[in-house]
Amino acid sequence: MTKLRMLIALTALTLLGGCQLVVDFDRSMIGDAETDAMDDGGTDTSTDAPTDTSGDAPTDAPTDTAMDAPVDAPVDAPVDAPVDAPVDAPVDAPVDAPVDTMMDTAVTPVCGNGVVEGSETCDDGNTFACGTCSADCMTAQPLTAATGTITTPPAAMLIDGETFTLDDGVNAATVFEFDTDASATGVAVDISVATTANQVRDEIIAAVNGVAGGLAITAANGGAGVVDLSNDAGGVFGNALIARTVADAGFITTGMSGGLAANCTPGNGCVSADDCTSTCTSMTCD
Repeated sequence: MTKLRMLIALTALTLLGGCQLVVDFDRSMIGDAETDAMDDGGTDTSTDAPTDTSGDAPTDAPTDTAMDAPVDAPVDAPVDAPVDAPVDAPVDAPVDAPVDTMMDTAVTPVCGNGVVEGSETCDDGNTFACGTCSADCMTAQPLTAATGTITTPPAAMLIDGETFTLDDGVNAATVFEFDTDASATGVAVDISVATTANQVRDEIIAAVNGVAGGLAITAANGGAGVVDLSNDAGGVFGNALIARTVADAGFITTGMSGGLAANCTPGNGCVSADDCTSTCTSMTCD
């Protein structure tokens, strides 16, 4: 309603009521709408904030990420590590390799000190050919037992009294004698009822394994007419050729050979008993 209309209405009321009402309008009230609007803005701000936040997110994100990174890193690292490792490894290897190589080769090897260094393959505490390492510390000679074989013909090709001799390198050599009439003076290999090569093989195995305590060699079936022999202990000492008096060319022996180590004499350097003919104490063969 306009002021003019209000003035007419009041005048009419005054005339009708017999009294006069004076109404004074405060012109400042006209500006209340603008003032209210400003006040409302302050109130609205807190109400609008959640809505504004989602709108601001894309703008704030780059700034927030940079600020969050130092805080998140310790938490992210353990999670990222398993994923990153396969990727990092190939990248790191070429970088690390030259450094590792320099560190490995920077040590000047001292052959014979019992420590594998630099380019050395092994070091058994001495610079001799004995033991588990060569004299130049470049070739390993692990403790190995000597082995051999006997290949036999059928029994008809063997003569009563013919012999072969096995030597384990520790005990006295043992002479084995093919026997057809129970007259053997050595360890008898009874072939009186044997005919085939396999039967002769089995008699040899029984005779060798039947020597109690005096021969540290074990015999086993090596196939058709073949006896496999193996020294019971590792060491060079087991490398003793099989002697024979058998005339037939079908009777073939190989070894004993291939035994390694356990041959450094007392006083030589060592790193274990595998190097010595006896034992190793304080890096010296007893």
